[in-house]
Amino acid sequence: MGREEVRLLLDDVVRRPEEWPAPGGEEAVDVFGGRCWVVMVAYVGGLEVRDVGWCG
Repeated sequence: MGREEVRLLLDDVVRRPEEWPAPGGEEAVDVFGGRCWVVMVAYVGGLEVRDVGWCG
């Protein structure tokens, strides 16, 4: 259940690049779902997930 929720959140994040942090890896962004979250940074070549959490 938790893994699926996090996967769906990541799928949603990938579809909304306008909400990504500035490339360079210095600015982290927290993105929240219903019962999960991810902390990510952006680089020119893509995103790096730094933390994933789920409460449930």
